[in-house]
Amino acid sequence: AVPGDALHVSVLNLVHSRSSMPDSMKERLWDTNRQRWLRAIEEVSRGTPPFEVSLDQVVLAPNGVLVAATDSPEMVSLRERLGAALDLGRATPVLCHATIMRFGRDVPDIARVRGVLRDLVVKIVTGVTAIRTVRELTYPSLERATIRWHELLGPTDVDARR
Repeated sequence: AVPGDALHVSVLNLVHSRSSMPDSMKERLWDTNRQRWLRAIEEVSRGTPPFEVSLDQVVLAPNGVLVAATDSPEMVSLRERLGAALDLGRATPVLCHATIMRFGRDVPDIARVRGVLRDLVVKIVTGVTAIRTVRELTYPSLERATIRWHELLGPTDVDARR
């Protein structure tokens, strides 16, 4: 199982840690774009109000078990706005999920895992109040270095009604 302090929902990958690109090229890509990317993330964050994500669907993936949000228009919007601001030249992910278990080298009996998961009911509701830019060169890894926190500061529905 993934330790609680490592649970997270990835919003968008800037540099894919899973790519075959050598670490030195990943570092160079980051160094070249760091300031521009951090400014863009900050700008989008300031215009985004805090929101909730409800993770309520258990998904058996080839490399582990995920808990996914069946509907998260706020996350989709955030990803689209970040993708446009960062100009990464690729599609933004749609699935909003947290990995709760990663399979190691010895993949368990999938039929047995599927049987256990079939009746599992999960509902995790969490407030999203900030985006954390992290550095993760190796995937999978439970260790990440936080580069910056970006608070979501956009107007809420309550603010808009005033």
